[in-house]
Amino acid sequence: MDFSKVALDDGQAAFAREVGEFFAARVTPDVLDAEERSGDGFCEPLHLAMGERGWLLDTWPETDGGAGLGPVEHRLLVLGKERTGLPFITLDTTRLVAEAVRRHAPEESRRRLMLDAARGTVRFCLGYTEPEGGSDVAAAATRAVRDGDGWVVDGAKMFTTGAHNCQYAFTITRTNPGVRKHKGLTMLLVPLDAPGVSVSPVRTFGGERTNIVYFGGVRVPDSLRIGPVDGGWGVLHDRLDVEHGLGADAAALALDPPSVRTGYATLLARCVDAVHEWSLGDDGRAVAADDLRYRLGRVAIEAEAALSAPGHYGRVAASRALIDGTARLMELLGQDVLLGAEGPAAVPLAERAHRFAQGTAIYGGTLEVFRNIIAEQDLKLPRPSYPA
Repeated sequence: MDFSKVALDDGQAAFAREVGEFFAARVTPDVLDAEERSGDGFCEPLHLAMGERGWLLDTWPETDGGAGLGPVEHRLLVLGKERTGLPFITLDTTRLVAEAVRRHAPEESRRRLMLDAARGTVRFCLGYTEPEGGSDVAAAATRAVRDGDGWVVDGAKMFTTGAHNCQYAFTITRTNPGVRKHKGLTMLLVPLDAPGVSVSPVRTFGGERTNIVYFGGVRVPDSLRIGPVDGGWGVLHDRLDVEHGLGADAAALALDPPSVRTGYATLLARCVDAVHEWSLGDDGRAVAADDLRYRLGRVAIEAEAALSAPGHYGRVAASRALIDGTARLMELLGQDVLLGAEGPAAVPLAERAHRFAQGTAIYGGTLEVFRNIIAEQDLKLPRPSYPA
């Protein structure tokens, strides 16, 4: 593995400065305060401003609404976004789904949806988990029944984060209950303003707002079907691999959205930087004891290890690093965190990150599921046998 820095040419260096100036001007304290209060993971003016530059789907060609960025410029944009703490959940789910639209949507709707997503006027959330389904996404019970030139959808989806900011839910539905569960699924873009759709907020321990979405006799035109009828598992599985950082898209300068593990490790790195700054004296020289620096270094190394670990290993490592690392950082900050003291930025950042970290053990599939996948698929261990 090559750990050397990427040397930027003049154009790339200029782009890096442009990105830094853009986010510095727009990710203001007011934007961050609003996100802290709402937990929305979204700022519409910022989202639209990125859309005007083609930065929402930046690697797409300009003819499709993107900016035609190469891998290095794309990575500079991602780093600029992550380092500012910008609200990003709706941006990332939109990027994830937009690529599925680009690859699989019917011709009559593909172009419109692509351009609107690139501009920022259309956003997508993920309609996977169901109230009774847990991590078994393929056990979806939300029904879609063919009716003329469209579908009628009934059911519910849980943890549809960003649904209140979006126009469509990328929804896995059961269209053929008479076959094996992975074979009878179809992906639909369900309009969230359609009659019969209800979005209810759910507040999390980590401060985020997510939602539960109910579908009652919702009519969806076939032009919003993404991929083949009863072939939705293949469409969804591809997007799940990207979300989890698997396959070719997990390369260091991948052009698909960052995986969940990247976000977790980057958040931990931001916390380490903030606590390091907190530990400095007024003259900028470190006044902390060697023990504090050692403990900070250990957390930083775990964040880097999580970023470097491949596939499912990285997904597990990033979540564990964030959970354990933020707990260690809170210990370093001491009673300031517990008392909710005003003061250094490290205090609220570490406290919020620690609360958020607890949910990462289940986001996008529980750690137990990923450990079983590692055991069975990578280590070739036998499947567990449980007593009846």
